[in-house]
Amino acid sequence: MEIANLETLDVLVEHEFRAAHSDRVFPAELGNDLLAELGYAAVEHDPEPELAAGETLEPGDVRIEDGRARRGWTVIPAPPLNWPAVIADRRWQAEVAGIDVGGIHVDTDDRSKLLINGAAVEAMLDPDYVMHWKTAGGFVELTAAEVITVARAVRAHVQACFNREAELLAELAGETFTPAMLEEGWPAAS
Repeated sequence: MEIANLETLDVLVEHEFRAAHSDRVFPAELGNDLLAELGYAAVEHDPEPELAAGETLEPGDVRIEDGRARRGWTVIPAPPLNWPAVIADRRWQAEVAGIDVGGIHVDTDDRSKLLINGAAVEAMLDPDYVMHWKTAGGFVELTAAEVITVARAVRAHVQACFNREAELLAELAGETFTPAMLEEGWPAAS
């Protein structure tokens, strides 16, 4: 329970109030009449306002209305979004979503990209290279030319994601960015 001094509007919690008046013996429950005799009142809270996304509430100032102590609320606005970070995160989501190349699904997470690039180097060094590539549907056999095709498709996908990020950052810098743009224009993922 919060208890407000009706003159100064200082607020104490119940145990602080009891300690400040240790020379008195109080009943287990402090009634409004007893508090009023001492110049205090139990603090009543206004109803909480509805909040928009990201907003938070903090207890507001105490005021006196008709001899009663009331506390309002202070709405703390949501912090502004760090749009460059939000855009970069959306690019990353599109980048690692995977793609379909020649009828097979190819993962495009960072580990998969490293493995594909390593295989592409080998395929460039050895045109007779054949590899077994593991997909969600099982292993597929890829020739050197197919490995290079996959690597190029993955690289094109990744570059398209970075290109879209750059476009959105330019829109942001030009103050023409809208949040709806965040879901538009990314390369298609499977």
